[in-house]
Amino acid sequence: MIISKNSKFALVGHGFSLFHLFNEIVEKKLTRPIIITHEKKYHLRDLRENKNDISLYRDISTLKKKTKIYYVNNFNYHTVKDILKKNKIDYIFSCHSRFIFKKDIINIFKNKIFNIHGSTALFYPQDLLEDRCPTH
Repeated sequence: MIISKNSKFALVGHGFSLFHLFNEIVEKKLTRPIIITHEKKYHLRDLRENKNDISLYRDISTLKKKTKIYYVNNFNYHTVKDILKKNKIDYIFSCHSRFIFKKDIINIFKNKIFNIHGSTALFYPQDLLEDRCPTH
């Protein structure tokens, strides 16, 4: 599989990994991805719980001036399929997503969905020593 500069991406999820993946894609001058994420009320909870540790959480709403952000209740509704179709998405990157992808979405994007679970270990290696970093 070859991802071209013209490939279109949807980043699904929230937080640290999605925030940094978005910036990496933009920095590499690939097509600017859209973001599909859960309802804002859950972001507020995550921000409140992680406000003192930006190594664990980044507020993706700060990207709203840079790309389209879609807040949805459920990833498998027709609205999400319409969003993906309207934006001509080629690949989906799931980063700390709360959504469970159903078979119909998986079949539409067969071998083009990547599930990413980030770790702060590369940025904060002391976390490994302190046993703060989750094992995957």
